[in-house]
Amino acid sequence: IKIALIVLNRDYSQTPRYSNLQGVTKDGDLMQEMLKDCFDEVEIVTNTIDFEKQIKSFCGKYANSHVKSFHFHYSGHGVDNGTGEIDTNSYTMEDGKKFVRGVTSVGD
Repeated sequence: IKIALIVLNRDYSQTPRYSNLQGVTKDGDLMQEMLKDCFDEVEIVTNTIDFEKQIKSFCGKYANSHVKSFHFHYSGHGVDNGTGEIDTNSYTMEDGKKFVRGVTSVGD
């Protein structure tokens, strides 16, 4: 199964430090359109402040499934930047595409 989680944070009315983002809705529509034909499940979450809870909840739905691919997309203001490390020597080929394994630990 291939799954995708799209997080769209456009409403920042409760945080005066940031303005609302009008383009986030269009980002989500475009991502959903792009992913719908090649992913089995595409879920959209809007205006969340608890990313960890949302990601764990989404992934928990597929805990007993063989997940071949997980796509995460975020549109909204960013506060922290994260970097993921990959192992370019560890990959698989599928339908002529290379899938590289991530080595950065995520979660608990």
